Amino acid sequence: MLKILKKFEPLTASSIQVPAEPAVVYEILTDYDNYLEWFPLTSHSKLMVKEGEDLAIAEFAFDRPKDAKLTMECIHTRNEMVLHRRISGSMPITRVQWNLEPAGTGTKVTLRTELDFRNWRLLQMRVPPRGLAPGLLEALEGRVVAFSSDFGDEDGRKFLEIIQTDEALEVYFLGRKYKLVPSDE
Repeated sequence: MLKILKKFEPLTASSIQVPAEPAVVYEILTDYDNYLEWFPLTSHSKLMVKEGEDLAIAEFAFDRPKDAKLTMECIHTRNEMVLHRRISGSMPITRVQWNLEPAGTGTKVTLRTELDFRNWRLLQMRVPPRGLAPGLLEALEGRVVAFSSDFGDEDGRKFLEIIQTDEALEVYFLGRKYKLVPSDE
């Protein structure tokens, strides 16, 4: 049986629970200058314009296809929702919506995505192995863990963590990952 794809995929949803309060997740999702540090498809990200607390324009670039860019309108509801809608660009992503709900000591994050299948080949090689939405949620969870306040004690939050691996020292400082590799000197 031959399946005919529609021009647009309707919003599809996936959810995950992360170990941080909605304010931490919201901060990560609205930090457009640092998406390239955790968003798996991005090679460059930049906040272009910010209008108050609830509206921004951000630009994202991708390694493949070469020189692919997206300009997104970003609408926010503090600690509840972040919506990205494509303004321009050739990538097949037309809409990404992150909904945040308190869940126990963490946050339930529901991700809804809409894709334009006229350009599906552009995304095919870069989709995380488990699919777009699950891959993005998994990447967000990794970023949240780096920022999570449960690393600290009653006096505050841990801002430095050092992990030794066979190849290098991995240093997490204020949520950013650095690698220290041995020198030949």
